[in-house]
Amino acid sequence: MTAPNGPQVYLAEAPPPLEPHGLTALRRDDLSVVHFAAPVHDTKIAHAAMSLLWALGKREGVTGVHGNPSENVPLVPIWLSAYRTHTVIISAAQHWNARLTQEMVRLLMSAGTTVVLVADHGRLDHIEDTAAGFLPTTVPFDDLQTLFPPPVASQRTNAIGYDWLDTPLPEADWPTFRSECRRLLPQSAFAELNDHYLRALHTTRARLDDQLEAVTDDTTRTLLIDLLADTDHSIQATAVLRAVQAAYFAVGWNLRVDVHEAVSLIAQSRAIAFTARDWRSLRAYREPGRAAACVLYGAELPVSAIEALTLADMDSALTTGTIHGFALCEEALAVLRAAHLERSLDGADATDLFIVCSRVATMLTNAAKDLGILVASTANRRSEHTANFWQWRLGFTMQRMN
Repeated sequence: MTAPNGPQVYLAEAPPPLEPHGLTALRRDDLSVVHFAAPVHDTKIAHAAMSLLWALGKREGVTGVHGNPSENVPLVPIWLSAYRTHTVIISAAQHWNARLTQEMVRLLMSAGTTVVLVADHGRLDHIEDTAAGFLPTTVPFDDLQTLFPPPVASQRTNAIGYDWLDTPLPEADWPTFRSECRRLLPQSAFAELNDHYLRALHTTRARLDDQLEAVTDDTTRTLLIDLLADTDHSIQATAVLRAVQAAYFAVGWNLRVDVHEAVSLIAQSRAIAFTARDWRSLRAYREPGRAAACVLYGAELPVSAIEALTLADMDSALTTGTIHGFALCEEALAVLRAAHLERSLDGADATDLFIVCSRVATMLTNAAKDLGILVASTANRRSEHTANFWQWRLGFTMQRMN
């Protein structure tokens, strides 16, 4: 059996529940094939659209999540086209009624996407009825592995892949930070974070033992720079900073740290260099323009240049795969394709601005908090009071307790 040529609708029946099957392995890192299960509570197209966006890596809890679920519907074909998704596989498809199934299939096929509806064992007749108007082809379940083979072992088999850095940290100051992380984080995530924490704690204690009588702002700054040099994510940096605070307190120093300021200063101290995880983390955003602003920042464009780009500029970037001499990876290109398509559908022409938000700097600041990517401060937010309270350009203040 050959892979589909053009959008089609396939039906299949899953094996009995006790028999293992590999549908989840069809979720690829490149999102060319996307799989998700139809939740039983989905009754409207807006809910189904949200389920698909989650399968594409879109997240709740980040800036720009729409309060009205119906606003997510037009984003589905935009993101499918941008990611060049050719197939969407929906398991447990018998949970959807005929109207929802038909609306969802039409939405997916509008992006040129083949749709595979998989019913639970013994429920094939239900999806045969609900999808009858699309003249679907019923195939044996095992043939799905031929049509859409799982990725090779060296590739991740999840659209985003598990990453402990995707786990939000609890809001806790240094005295309760480690205990709250142990209580609230998954065990594997805590183990990774605890490794960073303990290394920083032991290094700080050793450094303080050597220079306890000579602790100054300068020695503390040097220590923080040394410890943060190997971090490339705000969660790692937060663990390090909280460990340093604990070590200082143990020897009689109250070290107060503005974590967001300190992380911003880390970013300012080094060249912009998005990691593969940083590019992939942009999938969390549903709003293409918001993700695109982050891509352009990662491509080393200043805020003023980002705000001045037009659709014509982006046409050239998408054609050449570069912008201002920076080679764009596929994750970055997918985001820019989505933002370009959204602006075009809104009626924008070649001379119109690519990013229509007037607060790109705010978008970038939010991205640092939402995604953990290292974004340098884009504006001087210090008042005269805070400049005196926090050590200028250090992000901390310290006081001897005895």
